[in-house]
Amino acid sequence: MSLYFVVPFLALVAILQTALVPALGVGGVRFELMLLMVIAWSVRRGAVEGAVWGFCGGLVLDLFSGVPMGASALALMVVAMLTGLAQGTLVRSRVALPWLMAALGTFVYHGVILIVLSIMGRPVDVGVALVRQALPTAVYNVVVMIAVYSFLAWVDRRTGEPELRW
Repeated sequence: MSLYFVVPFLALVAILQTALVPALGVGGVRFELMLLMVIAWSVRRGAVEGAVWGFCGGLVLDLFSGVPMGASALALMVVAMLTGLAQGTLVRSRVALPWLMAALGTFVYHGVILIVLSIMGRPVDVGVALVRQALPTAVYNVVVMIAVYSFLAWVDRRTGEPELRW
């Protein structure tokens, strides 16, 4: 898929995540649209394209968030690479992989962000962050992954392009 499509598309996803997703929260818990997009694309197209999506989408997402620049990009790239690794070794079924990675990827994503914040000298309570934020978010992400994966599977079929074009 062309980067001329990917970058504006992921910018729109970042805007939706910061402007619309908070209104869709349940009990203060929000799903992470960019994370789900990166995981779903990594399942569909592999770790390399997923990492490109993670890098581009993460940089745009960092513009709207309070985390240090590049933290979301790093976290999303790590999740994309792990998804690609799981695709080839751990889980042979594409049916279960998006939902499994939505759950596990949420914890990895939050863990990387917490590590970056800790390195930057910001106070971090890992236990509270993982139990009160990451756990409920992981459950919500698994539910929302149904719609996200279905949408990106449709996009993948419509574009029909075998690989990322630079």
